[in-house]
Amino acid sequence: MRTLVLLNLLPLSFAAVAADSLSVAQQLNQAGASHLAYARVVRDQPEKPEVAGWYDWESLRLTLLSDTHRPAEIIARAKHYPKNAPLEFQQKSLGHAAWAHLETQQGVAARALLGRLIWRFELNPADHQWARRLVVRSYLIEHKADEAYRAMLRYQQDFQPLPKEVAAEFAQGLLREDRATEAMTWLAELDPTRPTTLALQMKVGLITPEAAIAQARAVLQKQPTAMAYAALIADGAEMLKDNRMQIGALEQLLGLPDAAELTEAQLWRAYLKEAQSLGNRAQLLQGDDASWLALAMLAETSDTLGARSLFAYVAQHGA
Repeated sequence: MRTLVLLNLLPLSFAAVAADSLSVAQQLNQAGASHLAYARVVRDQPEKPEVAGWYDWESLRLTLLSDTHRPAEIIARAKHYPKNAPLEFQQKSLGHAAWAHLETQQGVAARALLGRLIWRFELNPADHQWARRLVVRSYLIEHKADEAYRAMLRYQQDFQPLPKEVAAEFAQGLLREDRATEAMTWLAELDPTRPTTLALQMKVGLITPEAAIAQARAVLQKQPTAMAYAALIADGAEMLKDNRMQIGALEQLLGLPDAAELTEAQLWRAYLKEAQSLGNRAQLLQGDDASWLALAMLAETSDTLGARSLFAYVAQHGA
């Protein structure tokens, strides 16, 4: 009889241990130790959704996967959630999965999930606005500027007054699509001290590229990691057709955290343009790899930017 009592107590003991472990994981996450919290979730989360507390564990896992930027894992897990999951968990998982699809450049899939989230759930105002902004972002990652612009206008109609950070997000998204005219819709809403405002004014001719670049450089002297200002200098240099200035700005931008792949592609193009200019000046022939490489090595002491451009040319076009 005593043995039976002890066996009956074992599931309760395991449940208590699991609950304690979940509490510790939540505390680690709140303390900013996301990776430690995630390791505990991986170790202690029950395997099956039928186990008590599984959805609490999975909810924390989704948060941690987002915080540690693992969108592919979110997408993979979301495919196997039970259809009878609690509504609160369904809402959260749809939101995280939509974000994950956006992070992996899947705009159509993200919008499908966001549609379910917006139309099937009673979202609080903050969550509703967040979901609508993700819809806008889904169009932008597909370079569908017209659809994005219309979604922005509808958002502005529904959520007045428009916060400055949202106006900046809309304007910046349209600027990346070379739609400065549409971005002007939010010029009056923008914070005049923000780089987006300066970039928009430069693109539409309200301020010269030279003046915008000077302001951006002044900020970068105090804030060397201000990515938006380095990007502004690169854009201004392109408008001025100053390839060497653009290379310098793109190199600085590429060295900052979270630099986009687009920056790398721009830099390769700028390198090749500069290398072709130097090669033409030296009367080099395409395919004469040894001469291009010799010129690059010669330039290392007198023109390091030119040398990097020439090495880039050999790296991409050399046999």
